[in-house]
Amino acid sequence: MAELREYKLMLLGDGGVGKSSLIVRYTHKMFVEELDPTIEDSYRKSVIIDDEAGLIDVLDTAPQEHLSARNDRPLRLHQGFLLLYDITRRRSFEELASIRANVQRARSEPHFPLVIVGTKCDLDELRVVDAAEAATLAEEWGAGFIETSSKSGVNVDLAFAEAVRAIRNTDSLKAGQSKKSSKCLTM
Repeated sequence: MAELREYKLMLLGDGGVGKSSLIVRYTHKMFVEELDPTIEDSYRKSVIIDDEAGLIDVLDTAPQEHLSARNDRPLRLHQGFLLLYDITRRRSFEELASIRANVQRARSEPHFPLVIVGTKCDLDELRVVDAAEAATLAEEWGAGFIETSSKSGVNVDLAFAEAVRAIRNTDSLKAGQSKKSSKCLTM
C-alpha cells in the first residue's frame, strides 16, 4: 500500500480570529462557541482532495507565535499557511502583512503556499473588511482567498483544500524549474 502524502499546514492570525474554531470544525465537524485560548495544538486528518489521498497535519498557533525569531523553525518546517482574519475586525486584516513578512523572513523566500482566510462570514451584517479588498490583497501576494464560517461550516473544507492545492502547485513549479536548470549543453 502506498504511503499517504503528508501536508503540513500552519494557521496564523491575530487572537480571536477563529483559528481553533476553524480547525475543530474541519477535523471534528462541530462548532464550539467558547474555546480556551490556544498555546499550540496539532491536528491530523486523512483527506481526499482532487481524487488524491493525503494526510493533513495542522498546527494551531498562539496569536503572536509568528513574531518571535525563536519560533522560526515551525515556520520553515510547514509547507503551507492559512492566514486568518476576522471580517468584523479590521485590525486583524491589517495584521496579515506583518504575519506574512515574518513567514517570508523565517523561510528566506518571498513566495510560499498561502491562503488568506476571512473568518466569521456568517456575521456579514457586522462586516468591516470587504471581500473584494481581501481578494485584491490575495492577488497581489499570489495567494488564494476564501471566506469561511466555522459556525455554519461554510467553505471550511474548501479552505484546507485550497491550501493543499497551493502546496501541490508550488511543488509542480519547483519541479519544473529544477528540470530546466538541470539541462546540460554540450558543444
